[in-house]
Amino acid sequence: MTRTRAVPIIVLMGLGLLAAGAPAQARPPTEPDHDLPRTSPVSHPVRGGYLSANLGAITVNDPTRYRVRPAPPGYAWVIVGHDLLLIQEKSGLIVDLIEGGAR
Repeated sequence: MTRTRAVPIIVLMGLGLLAAGAPAQARPPTEPDHDLPRTSPVSHPVRGGYLSANLGAITVNDPTRYRVRPAPPGYAWVIVGHDLLLIQEKSGLIVDLIEGGAR
């Protein structure tokens, strides 16, 4: 009696393994991903984000005109809209942000 019960269990286990081995199909996303990481370029600059090339940043040559400290080596002050941003020149990382500082 034990032997007759074991055969169907083995068959069922084999079928389960075959079904588990079938590749799963990924579903396409239904909505766009709005939870972008902070490190992605954004349309509005944020501290910790990266400066997007399409924002049209203007480099500040005289930071004392805007009452800010001179940028350390490897960094630069830029104007985007009415905001002053201190960015890392190589990566575009926004280190500091003064909203309305360029008015």
